[in-house]
Amino acid sequence: MSVIAFTGFENNSFGNKVGAGWLFNSGGGDAIVTSPVLDGTYAGQYDPTDPTPFVGSYGFRFEVDDPTMSATRIMSVWHIHTPATKPADSSTDFYDEIVAVYELSGSSGFSRRLTINTDDKLHLRDRDEASVGEGSKILVADKDYHIRVDTQSNKDVVYLFDDENTFGGGAIWYTEIDADDHGNLRLPFEAAVFGTSFDKAEPTVGDPIQIDNCAVFDMDATPTTTALGAIVVRLKMASADGTDGDFDAGSPDWNDVSEASPDATDYSVGDAAGEKLSVQVGDADGTEIPLAVTVVGFALRSGGSANTDIDYKYGLYDGTTYDMSDTVLEAQASTQQLGASQGTRSHKIWNQFNDLAWSNPIFDGMEAAVEIITADNSATWRLVNIGLSYCVADTTIGSPADFPSAPSQTESVGSAFHSGALGSANPMVI
Repeated sequence: MSVIAFTGFENNSFGNKVGAGWLFNSGGGDAIVTSPVLDGTYAGQYDPTDPTPFVGSYGFRFEVDDPTMSATRIMSVWHIHTPATKPADSSTDFYDEIVAVYELSGSSGFSRRLTINTDDKLHLRDRDEASVGEGSKILVADKDYHIRVDTQSNKDVVYLFDDENTFGGGAIWYTEIDADDHGNLRLPFEAAVFGTSFDKAEPTVGDPIQIDNCAVFDMDATPTTTALGAIVVRLKMASADGTDGDFDAGSPDWNDVSEASPDATDYSVGDAAGEKLSVQVGDADGTEIPLAVTVVGFALRSGGSANTDIDYKYGLYDGTTYDMSDTVLEAQASTQQLGASQGTRSHKIWNQFNDLAWSNPIFDGMEAAVEIITADNSATWRLVNIGLSYCVADTTIGSPADFPSAPSQTESVGSAFHSGALGSANPMVI
């Protein structure tokens, strides 16, 4: 399996916008929170009772490249903290409506939707709202769980890890739903949504849900990685000047682009085609080997007009060889993620570096890099911050015992997959 997208929220953005993700309702109940009940500095939070401005939509969304892709097996894992109280009914109910916590969606609807019913059990449905299967465990308020959904053409399995032993059997995996031959995904598959993007009735009462350490996997793609139950996301921001230093008239300072949370008061400036900037980042934690890596950061155009184009690439550099994204068109005067292009998002995930499987030494020698491809003399490009983020298996939570193991990461090689805006130049086929 290969990583399509992942997020840990750790630079105060949705997965550093990894996988072209965004929160639906930045003016409503969806937000990045700075005092999460989950681990880490930040987490995602969505409030199904406050979907403003998008009625019937709430949560966070990962888009993939190809709107006609034919997926055969998608697996998603994430850490969830249940609502703090059960206001609708003191004994059982989080909400007075069924609330979506996950969807596989396309342009015209969803193919699978996982919900928390009004009895606080997990329930998987297909796009016709027909039941695929319902869990037996009643979720407890204000508690941590991990969820893993494995969806393929002839089988759907939903696993629930009880982090806090709320069911009395220990911190173990439960197979909550195991349904055979329900039907295929009825694609095209365009996005994985932690929440919902399709006209879900909003509850009138209930507390927000928090999520963290989310990942989406293509189970059939190469390069393959080890089967897992949960992930942890690491963030390594700029820590020293790198090999390339064309920005700031040849005198860049890594301190200007090192903040984890984007701060547009200091930055590095590029203004000519061919200029490159790379920075060293912190080493991987211990001997960790990344499952996948992405470049994180924010930038903006300064000067010019709404039609002024500054094209750039971002990517990885080991001091000798580059592995860069496709060209991104920057026409925004407001700070936005690397990979954002005129209101769309096209972000690359590196499952390998130039066809080499990730290792601890390879990551530790890696630099984050950007290059200006075309410039406009009426404007400059400001790099606000930059670093690398990677995900690894959560070694404290194993894989469910009945889940088949996948080949090791080193047994197959292939090109890195992309995840990003619809219709981008590099469709991901799975």
